[in-house]
Amino acid sequence: MKTLLLLLLLPLLCLGADWTGAMDAFDRGEFKQAYDLFSGLRTDTATSAALEYNLGNSAFRMGQPDLALAHYRRALWLSPNEPDLTANLNRALDLLGAEWPELPLSRRISAPLSHSTWTALWFTLLTLTALYGALTRLSPPLRHAQAWVYPLAFTLLAAALWGRWAGSPQRMRHEGVLIGQEITARFEPVESSTRHFSLPGGSVVHIQDQTRQWVRIRSNDTSGWIHRDEIVPILQP
Repeated sequence: MKTLLLLLLLPLLCLGADWTGAMDAFDRGEFKQAYDLFSGLRTDTATSAALEYNLGNSAFRMGQPDLALAHYRRALWLSPNEPDLTANLNRALDLLGAEWPELPLSRRISAPLSHSTWTALWFTLLTLTALYGALTRLSPPLRHAQAWVYPLAFTLLAAALWGRWAGSPQRMRHEGVLIGQEITARFEPVESSTRHFSLPGGSVVHIQDQTRQWVRIRSNDTSGWIHRDEIVPILQP
């Protein structure tokens, strides 16, 4: 039994040790090592506002404010009301002069709760509604409350489902942050194409299309092609 418990707790213990090691490296001023350690805690499908915030801080202290802004954008989406995040974000924006559109209105409205909290709330309400339905079969007096319980329950379920959608990280899949000092977009995805417009590094753009080496971006209703290595998609590491 003790062996089984240790096996179950081992991943959590390792995660805590890795987090502590990353924080210690940051405190020592070894920002590249801290960034690498924090990056090791991310997966393609799992991250958190705290993790992205620390990745952004590490990148900023490494002298890469453009990369820091990519992590801050992820963290901002996951936790829009974090005051420390906003302060560091504004420092990086002032340094680069990057274009930074506001989050969608739906995300700002749903901001008091994180995506994971909205999800937990929805599943909890769904479970309680199903439990109430089962209890009405066993306790006839509960049936008299159905006229108001079910409409209320379905309204709350719809609100929680909307909040879950509004805060979903999947909605970031078309966003990207430009990496570099100044990025020039071209009319066509070839080196010889005419230059169309330029943006400072750290700017948030909309990803419209991708090829093997090029990405088509849109900023302020203007589109152009840039090299793939000049942009970091928000949804990916």
